[in-house]
Amino acid sequence: MDIVVVSCSHDVENEIAIVEAMLLDGLESFHIRKPHYTTNDYITYISKISPKLRHRVVLHSRHMLSNKYGCKGVHVSRKHRRAGFRTKLRLFKLRFFNKKIHISASLQNLEDIEGKIKNYDYIFLSPLYDSMSPDARIKKFNSSKLR
Repeated sequence: MDIVVVSCSHDVENEIAIVEAMLLDGLESFHIRKPHYTTNDYITYISKISPKLRHRVVLHSRHMLSNKYGCKGVHVSRKHRRAGFRTKLRLFKLRFFNKKIHISASLQNLEDIEGKIKNYDYIFLSPLYDSMSPDARIKKFNSSKLR
């Protein structure tokens, strides 16, 4: 089983050093999820990661940077999926220039999985458990449905 780590949405002290240590220890995929980052912020962040390790980095935003910086892939959020044709065109271009790029997504219900799973190399399912956070998201999956 491959282990995937998703970054904190906010910056963490010594974050790049921690990320590189995990990648050097064998982490297969590190997802950069920084919703407040601009394109320049993403460029700065990615540039700090050793070029030898970037092939295991997945971008949640600023997808067009993935090929330029030799990243493993991109993550398609619900917001990106809602963009429809524009996102499909962007993903087509990414795959055209990099046949090995990985594309992942987060899906929130079984209907999404059944219709879209073939479009992704792997998916995240959420929520799997009832949330204890203020938004109180209720789990939508159970073990019998996932088998």
